[in-house]
Formats: sequence, structure tokens, C-alpha cells
Amino acid sequence: MKKGRNVLYEWQRRRPMAEYDESGHVLQKGEYAEGEEQGNGFIRWATKEEGSYVNGLRDGQWKGYYGDGTLQYEGKFVEDNPDGKHIYYWENGAKKDEGFYVMGKKEGEWFKFNPDGTIFLIVSFKNGLEKKYDGVKCFLR
Repeated sequence: MKKGRNVLYEWQRRRPMAEYDESGHVLQKGEYAEGEEQGNGFIRWATKEEGSYVNGLRDGQWKGYYGDGTLQYEGKFVEDNPDGKHIYYWENGAKKDEGFYVMGKKEGEWFKFNPDGTIFLIVSFKNGLEKKYDGVKCFLR
């Protein structure tokens, strides 16, 4: 059995579980089976995240929120790796970054936006490595 913050007692092994701060606010909530997160849950520290777990790993669509509840990011995870389209947002709700992951590695064109929503940079990735900035090849050592 693990010790520390993630302690699960025998009677909690197949039940919903929640962790609270000193003020009684929910910090983490979810379902566990044999000590691993399963099904829907969320985590709230400085931000809040919502999504599903399979065998303790993020799996499926996830969303993260700033402390005020404004959407911070949305995207899909497979075996705890970002996979597919992900969008990150400024606190004002405008897009900040948008692009695709392939099993945890950035792939293709990633668009970076100013807080007013205008594009300021396009970065091209291949297998997680930066290849071009606004169409100009970059040479990394």
C-alpha cells in the first residue's frame, strides 16, 4: 500500500474517493479500482482538470480550467499521453496555442496566438522536434 498523499485504505479500493483542503474544498475526486484511478474524475490544485482514467492513466477527452473556471486547455489523452488536437487558451478565453500530438509528441503545424486572438507564430514539428518557424527551417544541434 502506498504511503503519503495518495494513501488508499482497503475499504476505499473499489469506491469513489475525494481529497479535501483545510477549508473543505474538493482537491481531487474520482473512482478507484485496485488502487488505480478509473472512470471519470477531476483534479483541482491551482487549476481544475476533468477527464477519465483507465488503469490510473488519463484516457479520452480532458479539459483543464484556470482557478476562476475559465477553460485553460482541451484535448485527448491515450495512456496518459496527449494525442490528437489540443487547444490551450489565454485567461481571457482567446486561443493561446493549437496543434496536434501523436502519442505525446508535437506533430505538424502548431499555431501560437496573441491574447487578442491573432496568430503571431506558426511552428512546424516532426516527431516532437521543431523544424520550422513561420516556414523557415530551423537548424538544431
